[in-house]
Amino acid sequence: MVCSFLLNSPTLQSGLKPFELFHSNMGEIIRIRTEGKRTEILSPTPDANDMEEEEDSSMLSDDELDELLFGDWFEDDLIDPVELNLTSPEWFHSLNIESGLGYSDNPLYGNYNVQDSAYGSLGLESFSLSQGSSKHEMLWYLYAEGKKFTDLGEDDVSGLILGQLDYSFSPLQSSVAYGFQIQHTYYDQAMDFSEIGLPSRMKVTSNRSAFIPHFNWQIGEKLNAVSKLGIERQTYRKIEDESIDLHFSQKLSGDISDSFEWSSALEIKQINYKDRTAKTADGTILNGKLESLSLEASLGLAYTLPFYALEKTGMKVGHKSTRDKRGTYYDYDRLKIALSQGIEFHSWSFDASSGYGNTSYTSRKLDNGETLERRNWNINLGVSRSISDNWSSFLRWNHEKENSNDSSFSYSSNFWTIGMNWER
Repeated sequence: MVCSFLLNSPTLQSGLKPFELFHSNMGEIIRIRTEGKRTEILSPTPDANDMEEEEDSSMLSDDELDELLFGDWFEDDLIDPVELNLTSPEWFHSLNIESGLGYSDNPLYGNYNVQDSAYGSLGLESFSLSQGSSKHEMLWYLYAEGKKFTDLGEDDVSGLILGQLDYSFSPLQSSVAYGFQIQHTYYDQAMDFSEIGLPSRMKVTSNRSAFIPHFNWQIGEKLNAVSKLGIERQTYRKIEDESIDLHFSQKLSGDISDSFEWSSALEIKQINYKDRTAKTADGTILNGKLESLSLEASLGLAYTLPFYALEKTGMKVGHKSTRDKRGTYYDYDRLKIALSQGIEFHSWSFDASSGYGNTSYTSRKLDNGETLERRNWNINLGVSRSISDNWSSFLRWNHEKENSNDSSFSYSSNFWTIGMNWER
């Protein structure tokens, strides 16, 4: 996926730019597009012309950057070590490499001067899992993806690298497990957050590190619980924006029958920003740095139809409320819905997913007196065909669109990719 920014700054000719000059027209639930791959496997869960600073009703909200760059929301743990049924102390290794060619009608998600481009893509995904004893389990995970565009000038390369170490310890004859996750994500991409009549882009480089202790216990035969308490730090290379967040999440999951599964989650997160300032509903800057508190609840359902070609049918709904401790400019409520379906038939595989999000700001007013609202849709379709034990070909279409009563937030973008995949 491709994201965008706009930065207006008459100062800091060298060094970092202040966050307060960001302007965003991107969607609230945009994901890092991995063309159907498993980026969020282990993820907890994601503005440049010189002019005078001005208050804008569409200023990037407190955690929009977080969700914009890292907030893939639909799937949580796509690889479950238990499902691999390892019985030997040997490591289990998996490696997936794919390359493709594609075209996008709006790769920078601009809303005014839209520019299209062809591209080549290269991706790598690898994990290694060890269950050397009944008490210890370790997982290494690496994902990397890059795109080279033909028509974007200096901003023709984008990339993402995500790595994680996960360790768990389970005492003998115990239903509980203790462990931790260490994560790091590097993100580098040109972004375009164009205001009406003022197109602009810049290269955004982000580093995000996290340490997440977790506690997992089995409650009976059909109920599993996972508690996580994490700390994360995020910085930008060209933007003066650093944040530290603390979050706690509680997840419950279980089986109702052989065909029906459910999961629920509740997360509380506090983000402390070192460079962003709080604001009132009309954009007036307040004393003190921004401190936001969010509460998110979600429910997921999965059902396997009694038809051998159909994979699990997935649905997830969630609601999130975010409040600033000082001002109300960034306060919002968000409803999200996502659906997914997979089909396998002989050597063919079909995947489809879609999502909808509606974000209502509680206080931020537009020039016409309305309260800011944003609606986002995404559709992802893919088909692949197995050629041999290791090789397959694929064709994918990814569509994203956002509408808003503030036109600077509206955009539409499509990506078409065809390529080959090798896996062992």
